[in-house]
Amino acid sequence: MPLQFSKVAFFYFELLISPHKQKIRQFRRQHIREHLMSPGTLHMNGIPIEETIIDYSAGRCQVQTNAPLTFDQMIQITVKERDIQNKKAQVRWIQKKGRKIYAGLKFTS
Repeated sequence: MPLQFSKVAFFYFELLISPHKQKIRQFRRQHIREHLMSPGTLHMNGIPIEETIIDYSAGRCQVQTNAPLTFDQMIQITVKERDIQNKKAQVRWIQKKGRKIYAGLKFTS
């Protein structure tokens, strides 16, 4: 007879192994991500827009902003805390949560 788990037992099992899954996923990435909550500026067509960097790596970053972004849009990003000045990036994904907009950016330069 096959072993059956209740939904509650499965939930707790997932809680136990999920930190392990995150560590494995982190090592599969090309660049290790650093979690930040740093203010910065997006420059879209020369217009500065406030944003917050959620996480950062050498090749990509995740930002939170209130400005509408479009997929494949080219922008420049500045983060004084990380000494990043007008780094060119491309919007790779967008997710809206209420009024906040989260976006994944891939650096092109």
